[in-house]
Amino acid sequence: MKPAATAKVTLLLNCAPSSSGVKGIFSRTRTKGPNEQKLLEEDGCSANDFVASHITEATIIISFLTECFNKVPLKAMVPIPPVWEAPEQDAGLQKPLKIATKKKTKREREGKKRREEKRREEKRREEKRREEKRREEKRREEKRREEKEKKDKRKRKG
Repeated sequence: MKPAATAKVTLLLNCAPSSSGVKGIFSRTRTKGPNEQKLLEEDGCSANDFVASHITEATIIISFLTECFNKVPLKAMVPIPPVWEAPEQDAGLQKPLKIATKKKTKREREGKKRREEKRREEKRREEKRREEKRREEKRREEKRREEKEKKDKRKRKG
């Protein structure tokens, strides 16, 4: 990395307010003290035009810092202030990270299918049992009614 970019990394690490992480990366107020001002002047830019003229380098710095911070993407940790709008080519940086998942083997997929089929079969059997119970209950109810009617007829005759 060229010395100017290294100086900016140092500057960013010095200027970043501790309460908001590295949120100060795109902030317009760069100068905190004589050291930071000196770093900016060595690089040939004033504190106020840092954002306007160095967005590309700031993006490089973000990726550099990302490597330093154990591969944790800074965009995930740091909310970018609304002052800065991402250029078209940087739109890809805001995509969420895709977590790699292990592809299932044929045996695992087939096992899942078998389990689902067993579950469906069990549901069918359960439904048949319920239906059979309903029919049986109807038959009993019908028999009770017939018995009651027979008794009523006998009482009327007798």
